[in-house]
Amino acid sequence: MKNLIILCTFVLVSLQTDAQEISNDIRPSTFGITFNMENAFGFYPVMYGSVGLSSTLDLTFYGVMWTNPSFGLPQTTFSSDLWIENGFGLGFNMFNGNAYVSPSLGFTHGKFLSGGDESVAFEGIAPNLSLYFYPGRMDTEVYFSFYQHFRDKVTDPVNRSTADVIFYWVTPGYWVSKNLSVGIHYEGVFLKFGEGDFESAYHWLGPYIKFRTKGKYDFRFMAGRNLKEGVYAQEFYKLTTNIPLN
Repeated sequence: MKNLIILCTFVLVSLQTDAQEISNDIRPSTFGITFNMENAFGFYPVMYGSVGLSSTLDLTFYGVMWTNPSFGLPQTTFSSDLWIENGFGLGFNMFNGNAYVSPSLGFTHGKFLSGGDESVAFEGIAPNLSLYFYPGRMDTEVYFSFYQHFRDKVTDPVNRSTADVIFYWVTPGYWVSKNLSVGIHYEGVFLKFGEGDFESAYHWLGPYIKFRTKGKYDFRFMAGRNLKEGVYAQEFYKLTTNIPLN
């Protein structure tokens, strides 16, 4: 793991150096916070940012504070064992500013994926991809992430196991005005425990409405039906607020 971190750091530093030598037209740095609340994963704030490498390329980073206590249970130590996710990647400004694509490599810390009695650092990896399309009045977002356990800390295989997760959503929308966007939110999760197979957990489908003020602050609410019968509620609701700080 130590060698992996050193290698990734070397590659990113090299990319930044090369980009600065190629172009002096550097994209500005960014930083922001997104607050999310929903009836499946609960409350989780996301910090994100970027450092410009060239006129079309960014070094990106993010962190997720998963506050759902079930990700740390059962309680076995005096610590909370709550889940944390952080990662870094690259951002590509494409098609004359009409699209932004950002592949990232995330790391999780806790015991949700590793299945142990105690939380550990770097328990899992989470390669993910974010795509934003906004030509004309289009307002479309696509996200995909694969959570793979990196460490196996299971001590009670009868009651505990490792976990892997596929998580994705697609939100095609349209700007009715400069302050109002409407569209459809589709979101799904697949879960795998131990040596089992991936099984569908939920499929959400419903409308969204988004308000934007001062050209950058977003308030989006989504609600609808769960198309998958199972352990999750048959209806969903999700509130997301994005606050750029730059």
